[in-house]
Amino acid sequence: MAKIIGTSREKIVEEVERLLDDPGLYQEMTDNLNPYGDGRASERIVNALSRWAKDKKPLMPPEEEFSPTRH
Repeated sequence: MAKIIGTSREKIVEEVERLLDDPGLYQEMTDNLNPYGDGRASERIVNALSRWAKDKKPLMPPEEEFSPTRH
């Protein structure tokens, strides 16, 4: 889950403190799936380029593809 809080230093500190002080809120923020990625894009790109250079198919095995429904 993401939350837009702006660029105000005070607001950023306030929101971080809320997450650190409220275990329930922290859990809620971390339990949600991120539909935009899982942080492994560069790893997948390197693997796909490596497979491409070796003329392997498919470039991205299905089990390595990003899925917003998988952790």
